Amino acid sequence: MIYDVPKLVAPLHSETIGVEYRPLHPAEETAVNLDINCEELGLFPYELRLRAIPAPAEKTTHVVAVLGGSTTFSLTISNHARKTAVFAIKVNNECFTTPKNVEVPALKNAAFDVTYEPCDVDNISATLTATSEIAGEFVFPLVGTYSLPKPQGPYTVTADVPASIPFKNIFKETKSFELILDNPEVFATTTSLDKIKAKQVVPIIVRLKDTSNSKIELENDGYPVTGKLLICSTDPKISHINWIYYLRGVRQ
Repeated sequence: MIYDVPKLVAPLHSETIGVEYRPLHPAEETAVNLDINCEELGLFPYELRLRAIPAPAEKTTHVVAVLGGSTTFSLTISNHARKTAVFAIKVNNECFTTPKNVEVPALKNAAFDVTYEPCDVDNISATLTATSEIAGEFVFPLVGTYSLPKPQGPYTVTADVPASIPFKNIFKETKSFELILDNPEVFATTTSLDKIKAKQVVPIIVRLKDTSNSKIELENDGYPVTGKLLICSTDPKISHINWIYYLRGVRQ
């Protein structure tokens, strides 16, 4: 693209003409002729040697998510072409999920969501690419960091309505987990977390025990009985990771 033409040049002076080269794809060096013509002074021929190198990667995006949870963030791509472009989105790590394609109008920007869900006890690096035949390629370096699970709840359990607590095996392979109730005189579960497949979600059903013939009172001056469900893996490598769910027992 050429700017500032036609241009009026005063006697014994010089002026500059702006030339912008905005390639959309990498390209080997080519020669382009540029002719500047003046009725009084004649023709000024120039040869421009143009080469397009791959665009540098965008700024690294750092994200943090809790094991068993996820976080969503946005990335922005630009379409410098003069017609609508469709970008194919690919990422080289399964902990990140994205839309397959993003459509961007001509000469516009568009944001799209990326979700990070840790699937191991390792911090990871990944590369996301957004590629269009029309508008070129964008490269986004990603760094994902996990944090240990935080206690959740309380989950209310009544005599008629048990609590259903969703638990997901976030790891890439089948795992077995152990369930421990710290107040087994009040709360009970028959849910098994043996050999849970990768990414499988299992509802943990926690019920109230019948305490009518015991000395335990679920309501005493308005205060419910509380408890805690602890889940840990039987795999020694990750046995230090605990998922904790607080429980609240109420007799209706």
